[in-house]
Amino acid sequence: MNYESGNGFPGKYGLIGESEGMKELYKSIELVAPEDVTVFIKAERGTGKELVARAIHENSNRNGGPYVVVNCAAIQPTLLESELFGYEKGAFTNAYKTRRGKIMAAHRGTLFMDEITDLNLECQPKLLRTMEYKEFEKVGGRGIEKSDVRFVTATSKDVDILIEKGMFRQELYDRINVFPIYIPPLRERDGDISLLIDYFIEKNGGAGITQEARDLLVSYDWPGNVRQLKSVIERLLVYSRKEEIDAEIVEKHAEMRKLSKEESKDVPIEEFVKVLKWETKGLIEMAREIKKYQRTVSSLLTDMRKYKRIEEPDKKRKYSPDEYVGLKESSR
Repeated sequence: MNYESGNGFPGKYGLIGESEGMKELYKSIELVAPEDVTVFIKAERGTGKELVARAIHENSNRNGGPYVVVNCAAIQPTLLESELFGYEKGAFTNAYKTRRGKIMAAHRGTLFMDEITDLNLECQPKLLRTMEYKEFEKVGGRGIEKSDVRFVTATSKDVDILIEKGMFRQELYDRINVFPIYIPPLRERDGDISLLIDYFIEKNGGAGITQEARDLLVSYDWPGNVRQLKSVIERLLVYSRKEEIDAEIVEKHAEMRKLSKEESKDVPIEEFVKVLKWETKGLIEMAREIKKYQRTVSSLLTDMRKYKRIEEPDKKRKYSPDEYVGLKESSR
C-alpha cells in the first residue's frame, strides 16, 4: 500500500515516513479513527503523539466537533482537577466566576490527554467515572453535568512500573487501554531519518545537504526523536545561510552526543526494570539501617551531653555503647 503525506513525501496524516513501523501506525489510525472508542498512545517524547491524536479526530465521526488538548505534565497537580472538570464561582481562592473545564469544552468532540500518567491519584477516580458514565461534577459544584467526549490519551512513561509503585490506578489503565497505538521512535525507523532531513530542509527553504553530512545525521540515535531532528536541521540551515549543509557545519553545530546506532547497546527493558528494582530495594534497606543507627548515635550524643566526661577506654577491652559512655560522672 502506497501512502503520501500530501506534500510529496511518503507518509500520511501529516506524518512523514515509510518504514514498517510507520506503515503499521497508519493502519492503526485508519482502523480506529471511525470507531468511537478510547485510544491509548504509547510513545517517547518528540515522536508526534499530538499529530496522531489529531489524525484520529479528523478521520472520526466527531470531526465536526471540537478537538481539545490538555497536557497533564504541564499543569500543576493541584490545578488539574479544576482544569479538567471546571469550577463554580467561590469554589476556592480567586475563583471569581464559574468556568467550564476541558471535558465540557470537548463536548461532542475529542479530548486529547497527553501524559495522562501525570494525573494525580485524587483525580484518577473522577476521570474514570467520567469515562464510564459520561458525567462529572465541577469543583465546588452541587449537581451532575453530562458531556459526550471521546478520549484519546498518551504517555511517554512505563505504565506498568507506575502501577506497581502505586502512582497510577490499574482500573483507569484498563479503561484507557481499549485500543493501544505504538509510535516507533526515530531510531527504529529505518530510512525515515533521511526522508525527514529532506522534508525539513525543503520546508525551510534550504538548498540541500552533502552525503557526508547526511551520513552523520543518519548515524545518530536521536533521543529527542523528530522534534530534536527538526530543531537541529533548522539550526544547521541558519549556519549554512540556507546553502548546502556540509559535514563541517554538522560537526560544529549539531550538538549531537558521540553515540551512533551501531555503537549503542540497547538493554532490554525487562533487564533494566529488574536492575532498577534491585537497586531501589538496596537503597531502601540502606535507609532503614541508617535510620536505625542514627537513633543509636543520637542516644549516645544525648548521654555525652548529660555527663561531662567519658571514661578513658581500655584499648585491650571491647566496649558496648552503654559501657563506653560513662553512666555517672567521673571524678575530676
